[in-house]
Amino acid sequence: MQEFKTIKAGCEPLGIYAEKSSKFIAYLSRATCKSEAQTYIEQKRAEHPHARHVCSAWLLPEGISHVSDDGEPSKTAGIPILSVLQHYELQACVGVVVRYFGGILLGTGGLKRAYSTAIEKACEDACMQKQLVSMGIVENLVLSCSYALYGSVQSCIARYQGTIADTLFETSIQVTVRFIAQDERAKRCLEELKDLSRGQIDGFITDRYVHEI
Repeated sequence: MQEFKTIKAGCEPLGIYAEKSSKFIAYLSRATCKSEAQTYIEQKRAEHPHARHVCSAWLLPEGISHVSDDGEPSKTAGIPILSVLQHYELQACVGVVVRYFGGILLGTGGLKRAYSTAIEKACEDACMQKQLVSMGIVENLVLSCSYALYGSVQSCIARYQGTIADTLFETSIQVTVRFIAQDERAKRCLEELKDLSRGQIDGFITDRYVHEI
C-alpha cells in the first residue's frame, strides 16, 4: 500500500449543489473499514428522513470499494461519486450525497453531473479547510538510553527523519520514535545508535501500521 490521502479524523467536509429545484447535499468522512462506512451512511440517512435518495461510495486502503445508487437509475450516482473520490486520490473515505427531489427529472446525464458536482464541492471544501491528511505505513522504534546519550539519540533520529512520538524520563530515558516504513530507516537508525553508544543503547521495532504522516 502506498501513501494516500484521507479526511482528517473528526472532520466532515460539506458540499451543496442545486439543479432544477433538486437539492444535493454532499458529505465526506474518514472510514477505515466497511462497518464504519456503512454506519456513516445510515447516520446521514437518519439525519435526512425526508430525502428521496441517499447515494454513496467508499474506498478502503486495501483496494476495496463500494457504490450505491439508492434508487436512482443505475450508474448515475454511486459511480460518479466514486470517480471524484478517486480523482482526489482519497482512500479510507466515504462520500454521501443526499438528494431532495424538486419535482423535475434530470435525466441520466443531469444526475451524473449533479452527483459529481456535489461531491466535488465537498472535496473542494476539504482542501480549503485543510481537512485532508496524508497516511502511510509506519513503524515505531522503541529504545532506552542514558541522559548523557539523549542528545546524540535526538540527532540520529533527525538524520533518519523520525518523529518522536513519546518520551518517558525515569532512571533512563525511553523514547518511542515513528518512522515511515521504507528504506529500513528504523533498523538503520537503531544500528547506528548501538554502534555510537558501544552497545549501551538497545531497542526494538514494532509491527507496521497505518498512521498520519
